[in-house]
Amino acid sequence: MLNERTDIAYGKFFFKKSGYITKEWYPYFYAVRRKNAELPEEYQAGNISQAVKKIYELICEHKELPLHLIKSYGGFSKEDKSRFDKAITELQMKFYITMCGRARKISKNGDEYGWSSTVF
Repeated sequence: MLNERTDIAYGKFFFKKSGYITKEWYPYFYAVRRKNAELPEEYQAGNISQAVKKIYELICEHKELPLHLIKSYGGFSKEDKSRFDKAITELQMKFYITMCGRARKISKNGDEYGWSSTVF
């Protein structure tokens, strides 16, 4: 549904809980949460973790990336689950990333399999 709509955003925007924001309200939330700060500046100031920076850079490099590939490309293991989930939520809360759809894993043969994962 999200990849079919351009008038709403969906993500963990509200007290680390998921919800929708309309196109009309998005700039207001963005301004309050970001305060004109950019991620590299926030990282240099010590306000952003290495995990947040790594995930953000991966998404920027690929433009859109499913959650399972972010974990894979970023080298996040099962032991990193809490740190990874916290970083994804922080990126959404600060409006650095937004959910934009869903994608399934692709086998070596090119076939989709498994559950869909969120695309950022």
